[in-house]
Amino acid sequence: MPTAMNAKKLPGLRRQSWVDFFESLFAGRFVELLLFHLQGFLCVLWSWLVQFYLKFINKE
Repeated sequence: MPTAMNAKKLPGLRRQSWVDFFESLFAGRFVELLLFHLQGFLCVLWSWLVQFYLKFINKE
């Protein structure tokens, strides 16, 4: 009987932990980190574009 109760409780706990994991993933920290890295990537990409544009102008 205790093993059956543990078997019933485990999927619920596992599902709840997955729900908490996805909520924590999409709610706060993950989105902030994603936006932070996306902002840094866009800054690097913009600086590369400006450098290539200046090199292209200097060639002409």
